[in-house]
Amino acid sequence: MQYLKHPKILIMLYTYLENLLNRLSSECYFRTHWKLYCPGCGGTRALLALMHGDLLLSLKYNPVTLLFLLNVLATIILSLIKKKKGKYPTSKIRLILDITLLIFIIVFSVLRNYLLYAGIDVLGDFS
Repeated sequence: MQYLKHPKILIMLYTYLENLLNRLSSECYFRTHWKLYCPGCGGTRALLALMHGDLLLSLKYNPVTLLFLLNVLATIILSLIKKKKGKYPTSKIRLILDITLLIFIIVFSVLRNYLLYAGIDVLGDFS
């Protein structure tokens, strides 16, 4: 973790990641063929907004992205707790987190596409 002590390297990594995300952004199959938003639509924009410190814009684009990142962070923390204490019931907590995230993804996807067909385009891709 020596590279974390050097701000120039962190800035270079940040710039590389931002450029990579901009280049990887492509047309979504769901959006182009079925005129629907998939659960991941807006995820790249949400991650870029989060990298720029704009939490509200990130949540507007796709709140699943932030919840997924929080889920990954929780997994890392629970793994460290389990490794340190040995007998911590992390599997039940992980299962609850994963099921909660899955339910949120399903509800979010249905609601966003319902709003789209009601004439409210949250992302503005079909306007």
